[in-house]
Amino acid sequence: MNANSEWNIQSRAPACQACGERFIDRQPCHTLLRFVDAGYQRTDLCEKCFPNHTTADGIHSSWKGIYQAPPPPSQKTARKEDVETLLRRLVEEKDPANIQIIFVLSVMLERKRILVERAVHTEPDGSRQYVYEHRKSGDTFIVADPELQLDRIDGLEEQVAYQLAQTARKEGQAEP
Repeated sequence: MNANSEWNIQSRAPACQACGERFIDRQPCHTLLRFVDAGYQRTDLCEKCFPNHTTADGIHSSWKGIYQAPPPPSQKTARKEDVETLLRRLVEEKDPANIQIIFVLSVMLERKRILVERAVHTEPDGSRQYVYEHRKSGDTFIVADPELQLDRIDGLEEQVAYQLAQTARKEGQAEP
């Protein structure tokens, strides 16, 4: 598996993927993460269906969370791009040049208690993949470990600060 191709975000399903029953706000739910030919696959299950799936082949990680219903569209507010939205944008771009910045942003969000580390997987080639879950939305982030060297940290901090400043400047120009 190529660690650079494994960045992705997978949102929590709005319903149990076994029985189809819709989750309600604050309902406990379970998440299974497996590796399939196409990459990581997330499965969200209600408490009733979870026991029937715990022995499925290929499960890398599982955890229990709380479903949080998304706000109605009229209550969503536009916000300036911050650490989280920069992380989401860079992950979606899938540019291998951003692997170190993505890692630093995910660690920053973990320290802010926005992301929770759910698992760490070591691949046969020795590379590591961190599985994070967003506390509020339940989105799963899979982030490759770039094996940062201490002598590169200063330059990397500057790159992250520059990226954040650039996106804040772009957001500021877009506002009326």
